[in-house]
Amino acid sequence: MKKLYIIPLLLLTVGSLEALTLPSGQKIDDAVAEVFLYHESGAIRECKILSPTLIETPDGRLKVKGYLVWHENGTLVKADLAEPQTARTPSGALLVSYFFAWHPNGAARQTYLDHPQEINTPAGRLTAREKVLWHENGKLEWCKLDKPVSVKTPSGKLDVSSLGWYDTGELSVCFLKGRISLDTPSGALKVKEFLMWHRNGSISQCSLADLREIDTPSGRFKVMREYVWWYESGAMEAVNLREPISIDTPSGTLKVEEHVSWHENGALKTCVSMDNATVNGKTFNGAFEFSWDVNGRFLGGKALTVEH
Repeated sequence: MKKLYIIPLLLLTVGSLEALTLPSGQKIDDAVAEVFLYHESGAIRECKILSPTLIETPDGRLKVKGYLVWHENGTLVKADLAEPQTARTPSGALLVSYFFAWHPNGAARQTYLDHPQEINTPAGRLTAREKVLWHENGKLEWCKLDKPVSVKTPSGKLDVSSLGWYDTGELSVCFLKGRISLDTPSGALKVKEFLMWHRNGSISQCSLADLREIDTPSGRFKVMREYVWWYESGAMEAVNLREPISIDTPSGTLKVEEHVSWHENGALKTCVSMDNATVNGKTFNGAFEFSWDVNGRFLGGKALTVEH
């Protein structure tokens, strides 16, 4: 599990400056700035530019107005753009609007296209619109298409409206133009909205077009339309349940609902109980997610917040 680090910030408000020195060393004359945030190290984190100003960025000189945000190492996180303008990107020179964002290493991360434009993608030249995202190594991560197109995917040729890729160029996700019938590790299923793949091309996740029963390592379940997950091997990883059901667990029979997941060997990994439950001699009152390791050892219960 990733640890969350909270970095204290020092707030300083400045009405105006005759010259503003950016972390890059660039000095901006006659800039008007306010609302400064600093990293704990003292490095500037954020300021607001009140008048259109040209600054140097990893993707060329851009005219900015609004918020500038920096990583602690001094590279830009994000810049609000003053107007539509041409920027150098890993996908070529593009006319961009609203904002531009970067990874900590200075590589382009995300921007917004001013109008539909052709870009190079792992699937060939496609016309994209609105947001475009890149991985830290410069590979295209995501684009929304101007119009649905037919592209080759690990699951055959599909009509798609958006595409995403791994940082090594393999297709990771697509948003579908309509409903399709698809062969999955759980048999033929009707899929809508989106489809995801592992790097090896096997299906990792999809959204079902209809309510149905699916065979799982714990039996045959009625599942919700929202999401079914599989491991690279094709073994089922998780489902969302349509209705409460009693299942056998390593700690006895439990009434579960919402979400159930399994280890790759088919052993139960997690399940959610919304009622009071007794597990391994301990009583849990309220909604809990229970978990077991791959050998069936009970790892405990995590209390859940139920929204009403």
